[in-house]
Amino acid sequence: MDLPLEFEQVLANFTTLDRKQRNTFLNAILDRCDPYDFYILQQKLQRIGLSGFDLVGALPHELSVKIFIQLEARDICACRKVSKLWCNLTKDWTIWRNKYESLADGVPSPTKDIPNEEWETVYRKLYRREINWHKGQVKYIKLLKGHNARISDVRLKDDILVTASADRTVRIWDLETGLCKRVLMGNSFSCVDFLPKEKIVAASTFFRSSFVWNMETGELIRELCGHVSAVRCISLNKTYVASCAFDGSLIVWNWTTGEKVVTISADANDFHMLETALVTHSTNEIKVYALPTGDLLYSTPFDKGIVAWAYIKNYLSTDLESVLDFLQPSIPLPPGVSNVNGRSPRVYAFDSKKGRMVRPTNGYPTPNMLNLTLLDEQARSKNLRYPTNAKGESFKDFTALTMDRAHVVVGCFNGLVVALGFQGD
Repeated sequence: MDLPLEFEQVLANFTTLDRKQRNTFLNAILDRCDPYDFYILQQKLQRIGLSGFDLVGALPHELSVKIFIQLEARDICACRKVSKLWCNLTKDWTIWRNKYESLADGVPSPTKDIPNEEWETVYRKLYRREINWHKGQVKYIKLLKGHNARISDVRLKDDILVTASADRTVRIWDLETGLCKRVLMGNSFSCVDFLPKEKIVAASTFFRSSFVWNMETGELIRELCGHVSAVRCISLNKTYVASCAFDGSLIVWNWTTGEKVVTISADANDFHMLETALVTHSTNEIKVYALPTGDLLYSTPFDKGIVAWAYIKNYLSTDLESVLDFLQPSIPLPPGVSNVNGRSPRVYAFDSKKGRMVRPTNGYPTPNMLNLTLLDEQARSKNLRYPTNAKGESFKDFTALTMDRAHVVVGCFNGLVVALGFQGD
């Protein structure tokens, strides 16, 4: 129905409208109301002796649910004590899916389809996880042992962790169980990347070569050679794999065919590959190259430091437009993205919920505690308290860090990988 502009005319004929038309009209009224309007309506009902009238319960179900969605989760639960009708209304799954999506900024979406009746449970778990993260209360710790030399890189996506080490192995871990699912052999590895959906993992070595495997079978798909110096970083997308050597050169391959696509003299210290471009970082400059041609698209001086580059690589890594916007001189640095140089970007991660960079603090932490430095204006510390079953382990000399809203994972110089989990019960 096209809603008439004269509400009075619609109200005069309200009883003749069908349910869909009534809902359309009432939705239009609700969209024009604010809390004060409902307060005035309540006062009027009291004056005419109808203060006990359940205005919310009398509305169509869809409109009642729309009202409850506007409340905080704690207030929704308190409303259940009003009446059985309100108790049933507040159990509607659309309320809790909405609450989950509002809270899940920066949280990976559920990998499985959620039955409607389980959305409230899923939301409660996410809420407790966020509380645990805010308090620094680790619910469990897993020591992933298997590497026996320096952890050079760690990558976490969709509860799958991939680690690369100087012990000549790449390991694939299931964070839910803490078990190593597969060991991939090669040479002393410097860096790693993977695509969970495509089931592809790629790693480069200090000996100028890169490897591409099938994650599920462990089958070696490609061995790619072409650099004249050791490879320092690697990145994947659905079509290409690119690696950057210590001499600053970049080579792009089509990993499905093994064809070398382009070699770029980028003079880069680090880079990240998007779907259609490569973003490279040198000491004082950032450049953007087109894929697959290697044409230079954009170049700008960049003196914001390694932390700002880590922010681009970890947080703006999927959208070229957002990267270019961030590089504009007029754009201020986000909280915690300071002009800091001298450390590898692999020891920094971005806390998307709080909007700031973090890094683990090297040295000897206090017992049962891992320390993260929050790189905001005060450079404060966030202490993550972990259970006592890890007491006595040496958590120091951190060489790599990765995180999402459920985990913080650090790699150590001695080959130990430490996974801290914040999930609620």
